[in-house]
Amino acid sequence: MSASSVLFLAPGIRPGSGGVADYCVHLSAALTKTGVGCHLASWNETKGDDNRARVLYLHENSESTSRTKAATLRAYLERHQIQWVSLQFVNFGFAERGLIYGLASALAGAFQGRRCHLFLHELWLGAHRGARLRERLLGSFQKRQLLHLLETLRPAAVWTSNDLYQKQLAREGVETEVLPIFGNIPISTLRLDDFILRQLEVSQPARKREDYFLVGLFGTINRAWPFRDVIPRLLPCAGQRRVAFILFGRSGEADAFREYVAGLRGVQVLSLGPLEVETIDQVINSMDVALTSTPAEGIFKSGSAVAFLERGVPTIAVHRGLDDLVPPAESAHPSLLLADDKLERNLAKAATTRRSESFQPAVVQRYLELFRT
Repeated sequence: MSASSVLFLAPGIRPGSGGVADYCVHLSAALTKTGVGCHLASWNETKGDDNRARVLYLHENSESTSRTKAATLRAYLERHQIQWVSLQFVNFGFAERGLIYGLASALAGAFQGRRCHLFLHELWLGAHRGARLRERLLGSFQKRQLLHLLETLRPAAVWTSNDLYQKQLAREGVETEVLPIFGNIPISTLRLDDFILRQLEVSQPARKREDYFLVGLFGTINRAWPFRDVIPRLLPCAGQRRVAFILFGRSGEADAFREYVAGLRGVQVLSLGPLEVETIDQVINSMDVALTSTPAEGIFKSGSAVAFLERGVPTIAVHRGLDDLVPPAESAHPSLLLADDKLERNLAKAATTRRSESFQPAVVQRYLELFRT
């Protein structure tokens, strides 16, 4: 077998079908340029009209089961003499309600004779402060099954994207390495200032860009995010500038946020909706600051938050972790800021040191090191 042959297995691998799918597609493309033979396998998608080489769709029809998918996967691994399998794990992606009954034994049979790497993009529900009883109960079953998956597969390496997950797994006796994900939006220096101002000034007299304080929110808004605590801390940072919240991507249940912000004097809300990736890049570049509803301690699992951080946009988060876990150190990333009493000072500093740097090269290098062991 080739020591540089790997298959990435994820719930989906069709471009644009989700953050983990895009992560696998971009990672595979970057590794292929270094000489690694990369294959992609989708657990849930059917092939359709996708004729990409080295791509395997395991969900053939409504009769497909974990056992039949695993058999197809094993045959593919043997036929292509693949040495490494990288399981990009999201429990809700591999099973309804994240309950992965039977997945461990099915995958163990499929992976037989191959080295296994496991990247945990998500863990289990109910571990954060204030979790509802229903979440805690479902999470207890999810945790038990994930630990069984780890015990069964015995991966050569287990990685996750953030310190919070690492600490949660350490409590269960699982040793992991932290490797933040990279953003799926290509980085440029282009901006959309004029376009955004035209949208904001439909009923306003013309203003200059420096008259605005643009606050970006990209993607789904977490319903547990305490925006009513965050926004009052943020508004003084605008000084005399007019504050405009720019929502883009699929924001999800954002009505409560929009209603709250719309009730603030002198504040505007602009919803751009889903955008092309090039446009998303340019909108992000135009922001003065970003808000993320992902808790600060788990920030590096969020593709939307990482997209802001990679471009050096000051990104404000709150701490909402386990009771005995402390917020991340200020050194976690120079553009990551906590919504606390130091926000105004830290935001002013971050704005003056803004610098773009993709996480992808470091991520690719770490995968190369693993696959060469």
